[in-house]
Amino acid sequence: MSQENVINIVVLVSGTVDPVNMDPVLRSVSYPKPSLVPLQDSDAKQKAAQKSESGSKKAKDDDWYWQENARFRDELRALRKQYTNLHIFEAHGWTGDNSVQARTISGAYLANRLCGAEGETAYYSGHLKKKVHFHFIGHSHGGNVINELTRQAAKVWPKQWKIRTITYLSTPFFTRLHQVDTTTFDDDCKIINAFCKYDITQRVIADFSMHPMTGLMKAAGSEEIGCIARCLSKDMGATPKLFKELMTSVNVSFLKEGTSSKAWKTLRDNLKDGVDWDDLRGVGGALVDDMKKVDIRVAHYGLTEARRFYSHVLGLLARLHDIFTKLREAITMLRDGFTYDVHKSVHPSKKMTRKVLFPATAAKFIQELDRLEGGLNKTKAAFTKRLSKDRFPALGLVQDIHVVEFLKPLITFLSVNAKTLRGPLWDLLASVLGEQVDKFDNTSATPVKQLAGKANSKGRAFTVVPVEVTRADHYTQVKAAAQYDAVFNKFVKRLETIEEQLAGKDLRIARQPLMELLFTLVAHLEPVRDLFDFPVDAEYVSWFSTAMKASIAWKKFWGQTSELELELLRLLTVVLDYAVIIKARNTGKLEVDEAQIPVSLKAFYVAKPAVKEVQAAKKPGGEGASVQGACDCGKHAPKAPQQEAGEGDELKPLPGSIPYFAKVAHSTSRETLHDGVKTALKQQLTTLSKSGR
Repeated sequence: MSQENVINIVVLVSGTVDPVNMDPVLRSVSYPKPSLVPLQDSDAKQKAAQKSESGSKKAKDDDWYWQENARFRDELRALRKQYTNLHIFEAHGWTGDNSVQARTISGAYLANRLCGAEGETAYYSGHLKKKVHFHFIGHSHGGNVINELTRQAAKVWPKQWKIRTITYLSTPFFTRLHQVDTTTFDDDCKIINAFCKYDITQRVIADFSMHPMTGLMKAAGSEEIGCIARCLSKDMGATPKLFKELMTSVNVSFLKEGTSSKAWKTLRDNLKDGVDWDDLRGVGGALVDDMKKVDIRVAHYGLTEARRFYSHVLGLLARLHDIFTKLREAITMLRDGFTYDVHKSVHPSKKMTRKVLFPATAAKFIQELDRLEGGLNKTKAAFTKRLSKDRFPALGLVQDIHVVEFLKPLITFLSVNAKTLRGPLWDLLASVLGEQVDKFDNTSATPVKQLAGKANSKGRAFTVVPVEVTRADHYTQVKAAAQYDAVFNKFVKRLETIEEQLAGKDLRIARQPLMELLFTLVAHLEPVRDLFDFPVDAEYVSWFSTAMKASIAWKKFWGQTSELELELLRLLTVVLDYAVIIKARNTGKLEVDEAQIPVSLKAFYVAKPAVKEVQAAKKPGGEGASVQGACDCGKHAPKAPQQEAGEGDELKPLPGSIPYFAKVAHSTSRETLHDGVKTALKQQLTTLSKSGR
């Protein structure tokens, strides 16, 4: 370390918090609320703040980017106390949007704010004529904000202000965007690059920068649509139980003499207790013979069970109708364009006008919505009429649901070609992604390419200090970690191959590799991977097909049509197509089971038994519970009870899941001030140590 006592300032820059740019309120800031303890507070202030917070130890600051990184904050605070002239600047905040515009504005603003350029009040006005060494630490896209700062600093900073270090924590380094400018670098500047192997955000996901959309989706009604959808999801939790009660309420006295009661009992028990394929083997054939002796037209469901089920379905239909209506309104608004409020850092006028969906895409969306909703109105009318008559024949249920009218467009919408990956749903999704992704730029985990050809005043290249923090990631500590690591290597290699295919392409045209990327990610989501991890000739696939064909034969015997069975067979074909797609892209199981997580880490990922029991007890559909679930906002159903302070911490995604790789592994670099980072940073400090060493 130099014998100079230069002013050294560590600047914290937070990363992206809104990957799809839809939250108009959420911010990414490096400073806490006044009630929480900032990094630079004196001991006296810390004690006072801690005392004021004693009654709310679980205080949560949603905007404070470093809130959950206590070890990182403590290490940085401890480092500051070791030196006489080391300071920490944490007074920076930005929208945290995943857009080129937001990162560019934020970086330029930070450079201006520090020195007072372009109308900003200088934060360090007293240091403008002094020698100052800066040490920037940025996580994720915070590193790209720093890169934009270097470009602006080259234009406006005092000559005696120099950058001694930039510490990139999991920063995705673009090929073309946000290139670093070394003009303000000290000749001995070092670049510290901390990265984790399992971070797929840095390596792949960050390739996509979205158009500025802050506030746009809220203006289009996304919050209300989301709320109704959550209400619908909660209500649907009761459906399986109510359906089983309805099915088992049928009085089997309608069976004619000579039928095999054992076969019917087996089927009924499976409906009650869950499917056992061994028990069901052979039941199909027995039931076909029985059906020929059955006049099911005289069978009725139990009154109590039927009333409850029919009322429940009408409630679900009302929710669906509301969603369809709101979706049409939103699509029309996004097509026509509108002016909405944004933060001043996005646009100086605090207003933005934009058309989001191309007319052709919007028209396709509305057309598909109209088709899907077509059968709902008939079902609603039929269920309402059935309730008014208070009679519920067994055959009436299928007739009332108008399931064929709804299934036909739904199956068509979900269908996909296993070779081309084309289909109505996926074509629409590809169109939306192509239109809403502002830039696709391949990212890497190292800044070496960005620094290539750039040198200091003496012609020497700047030193890059790689700090791999993979060993600190919890994925390396689970049981069978080596096997999971081998699968991950195959998985990420496939992703990177697709990245190369997308590089330099217009996403509106490069549809095939875009869908390859999406399906590869989906193929490793649980339970999707497990759900489709079956051979297409599996026994239960054959059983389902045989059962449908048997039902068709029975209906033909009674002179009835078999549209439902034919549509279900078509659905089976679609499911098998998805199975082919998923299996072809699945490199193996990545997500660990709870039993494979070490005891020392379980608290982060696994709910305690008592918590699980409470959560299970809160699920809708229990005995005596209301069929209608609670709503988060209280508008569509009774207000949900507020969670008590400190009642259970939010669990992290299980190690090996896609959310884990995208979020948790992406944050491994900021869990603490890792030794490699700390050592390199200390070597670059040009202020005196309080210990004299």
